Amino acid sequence: MVSPSSSASIAHSDSSQAVSSCKRRSRLIQAGDLVIVHLSRDKTPVPLCVTPGRELNNAWGRFPHSDMVGRPFGSRVYSTSNRKGHVFLLAPTPELWTTALPHRTQILYAPDMSFITSRLALMPGSRIVEAGTGSGSFTHFLARTVSRRAQWGARGAWGAQGSEGTEARGQSSGGLREEGEGAGSTVGSEGTEVRGQSSGGLREEGEGAGSTVVSKNPDACVPDGFGRVWSFEFNAVRAEKARHEFGAHGLSPGTVQLRHRNVCKDGFGLTGVADAIFLDLPAPAEKAR
Repeated sequence: MVSPSSSASIAHSDSSQAVSSCKRRSRLIQAGDLVIVHLSRDKTPVPLCVTPGRELNNAWGRFPHSDMVGRPFGSRVYSTSNRKGHVFLLAPTPELWTTALPHRTQILYAPDMSFITSRLALMPGSRIVEAGTGSGSFTHFLARTVSRRAQWGARGAWGAQGSEGTEARGQSSGGLREEGEGAGSTVGSEGTEVRGQSSGGLREEGEGAGSTVVSKNPDACVPDGFGRVWSFEFNAVRAEKARHEFGAHGLSPGTVQLRHRNVCKDGFGLTGVADAIFLDLPAPAEKAR
C-alpha cells in the first residue's frame, strides 16, 4: 500500500520529469542557429548556420534548411532527393565543435582538454589565461568549464545566440560555404562583419573607431562568482576569426575576452586575477619565466 507521502513524492517526481521533458522539447532549432550536422561515423561533421532558403547538398542528397527549423536538436531529417538519405541535427557542444571546426592551427581534442582542465583544477567560477587562441577549440572547452549558467544567453549551456558568419571548411569571405556549392555561394549572411570591426584592427565592443584591441589591456574586472577566459592570439587574422566565432557562439563578451597580442613581448596586462595560465606556445617553459 502506498502512503500519502509516497504518493506525493511520486507525483512530485512525475511533475519534475514532465517539466524537464517539456524544457528539452522546447529547445527547437531556429533560423540563425548553429547546428552540427552528423553525416556518418566516418565523415567529419559539418557546422551549419540554419538559413531558410538555402540547402545542404552532399552525397546523401539535398536538405533544405527550412526543413530543419522547428525540429528538436538530435532530430533525423531525410533528404528531399534521396528517400534513404538522412542526417542528424546535433546541438553544438565544445566536443562536437572540436570535430567540426575550421583548422587554423593544430588543436587539442577532448581527452587532452579534459586532462588539462582536471590538472588545473578548473571549475565554474575559475579564471584562466590562455595563449595562444589558435583555432579556438580549447577556448570553447574552457568557456564551458569555468562559466556559470547566468553567463550564457537564454539558449542554454552552449550559449549560441545566432551564428551569422560562423565558419566551416571551405569558407569564403562572405560566410559559411555549403558543401558541394560553388566558391561564390555562402550559407552565412553575406558581408556580415565582426561587430565593431574596422579595417584598422579588432575593435572592442563600445569603443571608438580609432581604438583597437591590440592597444588595450584586457578587463580584469569579473563579477563575483563568474568565470573568465582571457585568451591571447598574436596572429591578427586568426584573432579576428576567433573573435567572430566567440561572439556568434555566445562566448563573448560574457565569458571569453580575446586580445590580439604577442604576450611574449607585451605580457598579459593582468596582475593577480587568474587562477591558472595555459601556454600553447613554442618553448612554453621559457615564456613562463
